[in-house]
Amino acid sequence: MPPAQPSIKGIALQYAVAAVRRLLETGRLTRDELEIRLDPQDLEILDQKVLPTLWYPMESFARLLEVATTGEAQTGGVEAVISVGVDAANSLFASELYGDFLRSAESRGPRAGEALVRMAPLLCSFGTWTFRRAPGGGFAIDVREAGAFPEILRHVAQGLIQYLSDRLAGAPDRIRVTSERPAPDHIRYVGRPVRS
Repeated sequence: MPPAQPSIKGIALQYAVAAVRRLLETGRLTRDELEIRLDPQDLEILDQKVLPTLWYPMESFARLLEVATTGEAQTGGVEAVISVGVDAANSLFASELYGDFLRSAESRGPRAGEALVRMAPLLCSFGTWTFRRAPGGGFAIDVREAGAFPEILRHVAQGLIQYLSDRLAGAPDRIRVTSERPAPDHIRYVGRPVRS
């Protein structure tokens, strides 16, 4: 059962933790710098083994993700952070559980988008995700009750949705995914076919 506070599953948190640990190991970040940017709870998570099936506080995940993507955001802006989401999706769907989920979604054809929004509650303890098809082969995904969903994660999730769209379309760049936050507790992802 998901916890009362906004949380994320460890399998998603592992990506941010591994990226922060790499920054420390390569000397691009010192422990002192990290202690300034993170809360004690975040440091505790960083120092422990992250278990894929456990829930972890979204606030900690957001701060770790901010640290993990600082370099990308500084050099490449939002597009680079979206690319982090594509890379994270590649790792996530390489796991047995989510790989099976993706193969199942791929076999559903036109109903794949609906299946994919059912995955969100497996990773995130809050928010209501809905999928609808748009004319011409596009789609929209609305996330309601998303006030605890940090902006950095909105962009990373956009990359994840882009990755899934590419996989389900059978080729990259056939659908272009964008995102916006029309209200503090509402995020919208829109996929539009790219005309060649």
